[in-house]
Amino acid sequence: MTKPDFQTLMLRSLSFLADGPTRRTRDVITAKSDEFQLPADERVEMTPSGRARLMDNRVGWSLTHLSRRDFCSDLVAFKSVSPKQASTF
Repeated sequence: MTKPDFQTLMLRSLSFLADGPTRRTRDVITAKSDEFQLPADERVEMTPSGRARLMDNRVGWSLTHLSRRDFCSDLVAFKSVSPKQASTF
């Protein structure tokens, strides 16, 4: 499977967070890497700048955009679906 872009990851991350418990960002990254069946070499692939792992970066941006639109709360490195958005599922 191909590496997803951050837009693709937004809905899938939101669905992952919708089951209730607050999750660490690392948990979301691992779950989405598993969902897309990324092999080990793609999980550690770096961004062109070499500053971050590509999948970490894409999941991070997807969570940032969701948080800015109040779809999930951003508690440092912990994420959960906002109560007002939980009713949309």
